[in-house]
Amino acid sequence: MHEVWVSVFLCASDDAPQYWGGNELYWSSPSSTQHQKRATSNYGASMGSQRFMAGYTGNYFNPNGYDSHGHSLEGSHLSGVFSHLAWGASIKDITDGTSNTIALGEVRPRCSWHVRDGWMHVNSLWIATSAPINYPSCPGESGYSSNSGGNTPKWSFEQGFKSSHPGGCQFVFADGSVHFLLEDIDYVTYQKLGDRFDDQSIDGF
Repeated sequence: MHEVWVSVFLCASDDAPQYWGGNELYWSSPSSTQHQKRATSNYGASMGSQRFMAGYTGNYFNPNGYDSHGHSLEGSHLSGVFSHLAWGASIKDITDGTSNTIALGEVRPRCSWHVRDGWMHVNSLWIATSAPINYPSCPGESGYSSNSGGNTPKWSFEQGFKSSHPGGCQFVFADGSVHFLLEDIDYVTYQKLGDRFDDQSIDGF
């Protein structure tokens, strides 16, 4: 099943479908997907302004309460609509309103180790609004540079939403509507759209 490409999971604007060899971080571990044919996706679930250990650290509205990398089953510890684990918000959990909250957005497998593990992998599609839209984490593309701080900072850079569309990304909001958000969107506004219960007003986006 993990080798199966699902057409609705793919964006025609991104790289042609290909098997990326999985997450390099785990090639020497029992959970390695190296040499496996893992079909990937261009869409990931939003953890919102979730906490990361370094880089863009998220937690914009709840600096002490959000669990690192969305690794929790407790809704009060999670900024966005989905977690890294098997948890998703119900409508009543989205108190900012479904029309003001990002549920899903575009990702690029070439630009993220974890996304390269494929749409069937438990550790793949946990994406946050913590990093700006289209942050340059794609090797060989304009603005990219390797980090000297090890793997941890890269997670917040790579696990951000990004696309091959000029100037921004497509997002699905929790009410089912689709919006193209510009990559130069005000950073605080973007975090408000990622967080489902920050109680902050949004003037427009």
